[in-house]
Amino acid sequence: MRRTIASLFAVSVALVAALSSTGAEAVAPPERYLEPGFTVDVTRDILFGQSVDEHGETLDLLLDVFEPTGDVLAERPTIVLLYGGGFIFGERADVEEYARTLTELGYVVVTSMYRVRENPTTDFLGAIDDAGHDMQQAIRWLRANAGTYRIDPDRIASMGLSAGAITSLYAALLPEATVDGPNGRFSADVAAGVSMAGFFFLEAVDPWSPPVFMAHGVDDTTVPYAWAVPLCPEMELQGNVCEFHSYPAAHMDLADHVPDITTKLLPFLYDHLVVAGDRCGDAFEDVAGDHAFCGEIEWAAHRGLAGGWPDRTFRPTVTVSRQAAAAWLHRAEGADPGPFPDPGFPDVNSTHPFLVPISWAVDGELLDGYLDGTFRPTAPLSRQAAAALLHRDAGSPPGPFPDPGLADVGPDHPFFTEIAWMIDTGLSTVAAGGDFRPGAPVSRQAMVAWLERR
Repeated sequence: MRRTIASLFAVSVALVAALSSTGAEAVAPPERYLEPGFTVDVTRDILFGQSVDEHGETLDLLLDVFEPTGDVLAERPTIVLLYGGGFIFGERADVEEYARTLTELGYVVVTSMYRVRENPTTDFLGAIDDAGHDMQQAIRWLRANAGTYRIDPDRIASMGLSAGAITSLYAALLPEATVDGPNGRFSADVAAGVSMAGFFFLEAVDPWSPPVFMAHGVDDTTVPYAWAVPLCPEMELQGNVCEFHSYPAAHMDLADHVPDITTKLLPFLYDHLVVAGDRCGDAFEDVAGDHAFCGEIEWAAHRGLAGGWPDRTFRPTVTVSRQAAAAWLHRAEGADPGPFPDPGFPDVNSTHPFLVPISWAVDGELLDGYLDGTFRPTAPLSRQAAAALLHRDAGSPPGPFPDPGLADVGPDHPFFTEIAWMIDTGLSTVAAGGDFRPGAPVSRQAMVAWLERR
């Protein structure tokens, strides 16, 4: 069975070679990402994290990195590729040939371990969750080490077959389901997800999901075709991109169709991983690609930190309320559900829609109330209060910090330390001699930018 799983990826090697074969006549150099033009360097058995398996044993998680030999690009789009095996078995070697094929096109490809179980049918959702956590660890590790391997952190895609495909869709559509591990401060979201014989639960699809490519056999009874079909219509209903390709095949026989799958997959990856990485402005009607905060706003939207309005606007210059600031930071820190002590404010009762994030922020001494005992949840958050909020969330580093030389914030300002910390760490980019405007309300665009730069 494992040999057939591996063959699903190996068969396409001949296809990709054929894509660039035009006979003996001299031709132009191959077009990167669409035609092979590289040999491959491999770095093996890199430890990227640890997990606890079903027996309570600590498992070292390893990955292999495949890089185009002699490549000079400073940042390369990257694909995390997972093997199948029913969450029972499987190994990175099963997908090595396909990893090499994609690397010859110019991608960096990473084959990664994930946890399996002796009998996943007793807790199938738990098996998926374990594998998804491990893939997210790998993606966060890649972002933490992007400089070392010249990975573009904005161009990482998930891809897999069967159990690996289910896990790939988990990573694509639940990008921030966990924040565990040593690299938890890095995002685990992906720019695109690819599934060959996988499926996903529809409950988590939202309007900012990344593009998805699916290939599935209509006669598949291992991962039933009916399980896979509903995702793309739901994705499209939410305004997302989803390609679905059906083949007359059972689960293992999908290998026979890899040549056709690959011919469709390569343009998808080019459009949504290579080209789309240069494109911003697709999420909101009022945030164009050349908007100064486009990247930060779409980052916040894709991570589920800050949404928009039903008319698909973000309204970047609208001020941030105290309750919204608490909610955004609460989500950014993992959305601990509590319970937390009652904050004791008459204007934040037990049915208040922002009770949990406000209680979390007050319990963590990140925000407090006013002298009259109220919290004023809908009041605008000032820029100096936002600086204090983020400074406290970072552990209140004491400094001293260099005087940023701001025109309106001197060393005697009550929020000097917090604002100087923001300038020193690069959260705020106000230049020396400029105005920080500490008492002015903070805008939505500025707040998401500060959160993204944390």
